[in-house]
Amino acid sequence: MVKFLATTTFIAALGWGITANGGVNATKADIQRLWAPEEKIVVFVKSMENYPLLMGRVTLQEYDDVGHIAAGYGTRAYLLTVKTEAEASRVMMQKLVEANMFIDRLVKIPLKKHQRDALVSLVYNIGPTEFAKSHALEHLNRGEIKQFLHQAFHHKRGFVRVRNKIHKGLVARRALESNIFQNGDEMGFYWINMNPSGHLTD
Repeated sequence: MVKFLATTTFIAALGWGITANGGVNATKADIQRLWAPEEKIVVFVKSMENYPLLMGRVTLQEYDDVGHIAAGYGTRAYLLTVKTEAEASRVMMQKLVEANMFIDRLVKIPLKKHQRDALVSLVYNIGPTEFAKSHALEHLNRGEIKQFLHQAFHHKRGFVRVRNKIHKGLVARRALESNIFQNGDEMGFYWINMNPSGHLTD
């Protein structure tokens, strides 16, 4: 048996039990069945969430993220046991796996790899609850891709608002995710090597 730390939501959704000290008992086969993000999607999400930290321009600091205290790559600060980039990466990887798990539960149509990558980035950013109750998901599950793209990624109708105001960083991120979903990984990931100014969501 392998024991590791995981969030309560993640554990419950997987159907695993929580041990007395907050860990989880899972077999190696259980862990191997978990989807693991490839390097491109990891770097893409990091660049969207905190480009200066990814590039080593700043040290890890806590910040206000729409009403909660975050640290690292857009995750709650309390999830980090130590305030390092490596720990921020570990927590982000866990959250990417969780995002993919929720996609498996919520999406009823087959997905190509690049479509899944786009959705992982989206769900990581907006959260599974917001995605689960959205018209975008309803359209996706009916195979209405044009309507899904409009509801998810459109610069006004998509997931682009913070406190009901359109956020230019989210507009840019949704455009890149839309490119990935429609055209393949390289159509969005190329931005990572071309961005001169840093954090899209400033």
